[in-house]
Amino acid sequence: METLIYGLKITVLGLATVFVGLLILILIVNLISRFVNGNSFKNSRLGEKKTVQMVEVETADTNPQYMDTKPQDVLENDELICVITAAVAASLDRSTHNLVVRSIRRVDNISPIWNRTGRQEQIWTKL
Repeated sequence: METLIYGLKITVLGLATVFVGLLILILIVNLISRFVNGNSFKNSRLGEKKTVQMVEVETADTNPQYMDTKPQDVLENDELICVITAAVAASLDRSTHNLVVRSIRRVDNISPIWNRTGRQEQIWTKL
């Protein structure tokens, strides 16, 4: 019984030593990164300047091919443009008032069928 207690004491002492060593290592790495970068990560994130990307939008007012569409189609196009603009703004982490969507073009899907099928299966298994 005495041997078991001695073994547990050594185990706890070893675990404590490893955790203290890891904490010291984390502090050293953080200090070195601050000296190398010149400032902390939070300050560098605040000083970043983000660029606004311009995207073209072709609506019924600017493109004659849309003049034949029904008002409902134009309304759906406007809603689609709003949704795409909101998605672009969300991905850029910006407000929509800085974005100007000038055109929306469908990009051809060049990935092979097995790639698309795999993605669809992954999406359906997540649901």
